[in-house]
Amino acid sequence: MSYMMTGTLAWNSPVDANADCNTVCSGHQDGGLRLWNILTKDRIHFIPKVHTAIVTCVQFDPKHGRYLLSASRDNSISLIDTRTYESILV
Repeated sequence: MSYMMTGTLAWNSPVDANADCNTVCSGHQDGGLRLWNILTKDRIHFIPKVHTAIVTCVQFDPKHGRYLLSASRDNSISLIDTRTYESILV
């Protein structure tokens, strides 16, 4: 399967799937994160301005998928709670 994601993706944008493989997170050049439902192809949530520069890495908590870690060229990392979409650590 393939999907077209719109926004500020670059050819090397980071993408990761959560533990149940139903949700994918993509990191973007605008410093934001977008979560997608693989089954419906819909965007679930947009988290703007997590970072002030391009997102270089995204990684779901491998056990439960509750947390999402992202890193950026702004030399910061952010830990997001995927239930509330709020940063726990910046």
